[in-house]
Amino acid sequence: MTATAGNPFICTDNTNFLVASTGNLSKRSLASGASVYSVAVSNISTTADPVVASDYVYVATTDGYVYKKDAGDLTPIATFGQISGAPSINLPLLLSGTTLYVTPNNGTLYALPLSTMTRQIGP
Repeated sequence: MTATAGNPFICTDNTNFLVASTGNLSKRSLASGASVYSVAVSNISTTADPVVASDYVYVATTDGYVYKKDAGDLTPIATFGQISGAPSINLPLLLSGTTLYVTPNNGTLYALPLSTMTRQIGP
């Protein structure tokens, strides 16, 4: 099985980047491309590229979840999974100020405050 990878996202430390690939979220060195950390993420979306804000990375899945992880070592912090029907999240996650915008394949926009990861817009 060949792994599929999404677009890389440069970390705020400017020495590493994050990339979603089949089954994994990886933190890699900008200088060498070598893996710094890699964690399994079930059903990770390779088209909804991860984004970084402050010390956290946000990553989406094809079964309707968004995970907030520590950008340093990728440990889990919070999960948003209140999307009814668990539609796939294939569009990029967008950040504006302190809000993360998520658009799953159900035509609904979700606005999640970065601090709480609770739904603000949507059903």
